[in-house]
Amino acid sequence: MQAVTFGPAALWGVSIFYGTWVVPSLLALAGRRATDWAMLVLGGLLLAMSTLAGVADGLRDGGHLVALELLAVTFPGAVALIMSWRHIRSN
Repeated sequence: MQAVTFGPAALWGVSIFYGTWVVPSLLALAGRRATDWAMLVLGGLLLAMSTLAGVADGLRDGGHLVALELLAVTFPGAVALIMSWRHIRSN
């Protein structure tokens, strides 16, 4: 199998994607209703995209990586989304 190479635009895209993971945490610090909803929506989108990317990579590189991705990324992300939703409902 050939090594995967990225061009400059792809490297910027990957760094921006992973850099946005800090945004929901910063939104949580604001403590307003609108930022809580933005945190929930952005976190959900990031979780869905990371899950899809991890499953695609796992299917390409080996099935055991799919299980690892679901355990290490999707499960904690789903718990965080549930807790965010419960926080919004309680306020």
